[in-house]
Amino acid sequence: MTPFRLQKVLEYRNVLENMAKLSLAKAQNRQVSIESEMQQTLQQKQELQCAVRTRQTDAMDAREIPLFEARIQHLTRRHNVLAEQLQQARLDTLARRQELVQAAQKKKALERLKEKKIEEEVLSQKRRDTAVLDEIAGQKHWRHSS
Repeated sequence: MTPFRLQKVLEYRNVLENMAKLSLAKAQNRQVSIESEMQQTLQQKQELQCAVRTRQTDAMDAREIPLFEARIQHLTRRHNVLAEQLQQARLDTLARRQELVQAAQKKKALERLKEKKIEEEVLSQKRRDTAVLDEIAGQKHWRHSS
């Protein structure tokens, strides 16, 4: 059986697909990381707001109010920055997913071509074998009839 002429290209496409998988995994991990940090920031902000309400009922020192407010504002800004980063991470994840789909499609096309070539070669070999067997049978028949 002759080797597939495009085997090196198929192997390269396989490498590209694996690289696309890794790239997608990194993008997904970044997205999860940002989502986690957003959740933590939101939780910290809610805890601070709860602490402010609790301490206000217990006669909070007036000097502490600006500190709590500053921290809450900082967490709000951080949450907003993370929301923007999350949006970018989602777009990046989508782009990486599309790259993976394209890489997989290109590899699959070459795999189908390889399978088709193998099937054609097997069929060709069967035809050659059949022709040889027919020739042998014809020679035996010719010898017996002579």
